[in-house]
Amino acid sequence: MRDTSDELVTTSDNSVVVAATWRAVEVWLDGVRHNGGDFSEETANTYSYHIAKFRWYCDRIGVSPVDWNQAHANAFITFLRDLPAECLCRKIESGRTRKGPDGSEQPLLRFAKADEPGYTPFRTTPSAGSRDDILRCIRALFNTLHEDGIIRRNPMARVKTRKSRRLNAERSLDLDLYAYVVEYLNALPVVDDNAARLRARDQFAFVALRELGLRASELVGARMRDVYPLTDPKTARTYWILRVDDEHAKGSKGRDVPMTRSVFEELMTYRGAFGLTAVPEPGEDYGLLLSVQTKKVAIGSRLVTEAKSRRYFRAWASITSRKSLYLIVKNRLDQVAVSLERNNRGSEAAQLREVSPHWLRHTFAKALIVRGRDIRVVAESLGHASVTTTMAYTRQSALDQIREYVKDSDDLATQGAKPIE
Repeated sequence: MRDTSDELVTTSDNSVVVAATWRAVEVWLDGVRHNGGDFSEETANTYSYHIAKFRWYCDRIGVSPVDWNQAHANAFITFLRDLPAECLCRKIESGRTRKGPDGSEQPLLRFAKADEPGYTPFRTTPSAGSRDDILRCIRALFNTLHEDGIIRRNPMARVKTRKSRRLNAERSLDLDLYAYVVEYLNALPVVDDNAARLRARDQFAFVALRELGLRASELVGARMRDVYPLTDPKTARTYWILRVDDEHAKGSKGRDVPMTRSVFEELMTYRGAFGLTAVPEPGEDYGLLLSVQTKKVAIGSRLVTEAKSRRYFRAWASITSRKSLYLIVKNRLDQVAVSLERNNRGSEAAQLREVSPHWLRHTFAKALIVRGRDIRVVAESLGHASVTTTMAYTRQSALDQIREYVKDSDDLATQGAKPIE
């Protein structure tokens, strides 16, 4: 980044300065991507989303990062907190339809793409936690620009954010409600092949998140070839394993995750809906989560362009972003919530609308703890670098204090204790 800094100092052409600034930002992101340690490809991707929002805002106000001051930083914080409605990405018709609750065909909407009118990188108003994440990222960027001499003062130096969000073990899905969701998805009517594919894929994704404890980034980053058989030499039994690679695991901590019977059965059903063999084949390069859209495919020297022909050749595109998986889960849960409301189960519907893909990971962890699994095994299953993180699911610290206290005292408050008269 020093070379970029020299160019910024010696030029007087503002357009060159702006272009060089954004090149410096790209170099910084590339450094994050190859930093190692706690960083990973997924970390860089997340930073890229934050930088896209920042750059869009800079273009909106017409001020390059090299010209920012404290006032610009304050205005950006206010903008994120009170995002104007016109700054949300516009939804447009996708050209496809689906049956609504009353049986009528309703147009499916999608967010505008970067090259379409109405596009912005903001699909929703950032939550408090998301705002902190964005500001931490931008502050780190300005720190680097300042250290490299590209800017004289860091406009974000005085900006304070809350500490990184800690694991909240309470954000998990009731197991009975989870079972209801699975039953609901399984009973959805299938009106055509695409609906069958979507239902099977979405049900597999939902069950995999819950029963394998995966992060969203790990599920969308996996390929079909990452599902493989492993034989236990002691028992000669063969099990199916999902390999989470270092590139998509948090902290570059990859791991092998044994697949439950129900997850594997969902996978076989889902693959069948897409016209694939029931069991993944070695070297299969499909993404683990497939899109019903197709991608370019060449047969010899001929490029296949018709969607019908591409489907015939199983040229499926893949779901590769956490945002896409988030929307898949949220849209399905919203459908189930509507069903619950019709059955006068409003409180359960409200809970379901709070659920995100990460809630299912917490549900997985708490279920293992309740079943008495060794804390170290649970930590390994979740890909935690330390069992200290996993202990948030156990309240182990409080239990240790209680057990130590009652060795020589019996005056701790207990549930069901009689009130003092």
